Amino acid sequence: MHYCLYLYTKEFPTDALIDEMLAPYNEEKFYNEGEWEDKERPVFLWDWWQIGGRYGGKLKLAMTEETIEKYKFRYYERERRAGRLFRCQLLETVSRGVLDTPTEGKVDETDTFQYLGSRDGFLAVDGCWLPDLLNKGIGDECFAVLTDDGTAIAREVWNGDDWVRTDNFDARAKMVMERLEGTHYLTVIDLHD
Repeated sequence: MHYCLYLYTKEFPTDALIDEMLAPYNEEKFYNEGEWEDKERPVFLWDWWQIGGRYGGKLKLAMTEETIEKYKFRYYERERRAGRLFRCQLLETVSRGVLDTPTEGKVDETDTFQYLGSRDGFLAVDGCWLPDLLNKGIGDECFAVLTDDGTAIAREVWNGDDWVRTDNFDARAKMVMERLEGTHYLTVIDLHD
């Protein structure tokens, strides 16, 4: 099954940082350490993850006067923004061979923004600085929340026999988002178990 995780980090969410934060929830590690029946089961487990995935483009990075200047959206940049200033798996994947500085047969990252929502005042991304996010709701797709301070909550938790619903998950997840508003990045992760 696939699950949507909201991951909060103080630092820019590199793949290495995400991997480090998700390591305690790695299903293989949990089961391979022996005597797992006696261990407390983590809030969630995964066997595979990717940025965005089935939930790709879920976040709306604001394209306001302030963020247009901050991210230099009006200009062609020498360095790509995706993977440096925000996370967008589509742009990061495509840029590994198609997107480049504007030359014949290549497309510049800036030229893709109109396809990602810029005409409507946002850019559809998988991770961004939380204060620059337009759609700050939790939504039904969000299954779990993980922060860099160790806070982990899930909509439901498997107790080994059955799924147990977490009381007030949406309210608790919203409180986490509000608490981290001015200090963290939010990245949407597609978890599989």
